[in-house]
Amino acid sequence: FGNKRNLVLLPKSTTGWCNQNVFVGGRLGYSSGEGVSASGSRHIYIGAPAGTSVGSPNGNTFIGTSIEGDEPEFHLDIEGAYINPDAAIKVPGMTYQPPLIGYKQLLNFGAYSVPDFGGWLFIGAGVFMLAIIIIENNLLAFINNKKTAAYIIPLVLFFSACGNVKPKAVRINYDNCEFCKMTIVDAKFACQIVNSKGKAYFFDDVKCLKNYLVNNQNLQNQKTYVSNYIMPNTFIEINNATVITSSNIASPMGGNMAAFENEKNAQPYIEKLSATITKWN
Repeated sequence: FGNKRNLVLLPKSTTGWCNQNVFVGGRLGYSSGEGVSASGSRHIYIGAPAGTSVGSPNGNTFIGTSIEGDEPEFHLDIEGAYINPDAAIKVPGMTYQPPLIGYKQLLNFGAYSVPDFGGWLFIGAGVFMLAIIIIENNLLAFINNKKTAAYIIPLVLFFSACGNVKPKAVRINYDNCEFCKMTIVDAKFACQIVNSKGKAYFFDDVKCLKNYLVNNQNLQNQKTYVSNYIMPNTFIEINNATVITSSNIASPMGGNMAAFENEKNAQPYIEKLSATITKWN
């Protein structure tokens, strides 16, 4: 490669593949007398020379690897799919804004946010102050009053009966499919059933969801959601979705189905994947 590649990953044969390599740490430095963006320069090249038949690389992981030095023409070249180092990653409806507290799916990874030691101290101080206010103002006696209870109890029962029947965020590479018990790894095909109490049952493929319903008919009338194929982990109620099927749709368990918000959004994929619109059940 004319001394223009920092790291090259190639399969052993012209029909092999380059998968599941893990790099921890290390430094990839680039500096050339040819200057910035020299033609053919890359930090990382994964794939094979042109003209060979190689499967698409996947599962290659870089942890804490430092990329330094003058700008090469491209940071990363995967089988000829050049990635401009200045290109922003933009997915409609999704951002890199992490959650304040809890879990949120950010593109192809999940982010957790929980209070640190100082945060728990702050929460504890708030609870302590609330307890003092209740005691000092004799609010316990007010709450224990029978007339007050007559108003409060029906309200508590009413709001507790109103379950949060909304789709939940699937934690990719963490949550398991209820049917096949495999870890959910592809957000494009994730789906879920949410019962009247707000409990979510996750699945990695529509095929698994359908098989699960065969043995759990009590869930057949519950809310069912499927991931939007072009906006993964954004869920659509399946009866309102446009579902397409094709042998070219490589879903995890062979369901070969993909869902879209409407037929207009599905049309390019119908043509590209030789798919047809179908009913999910």
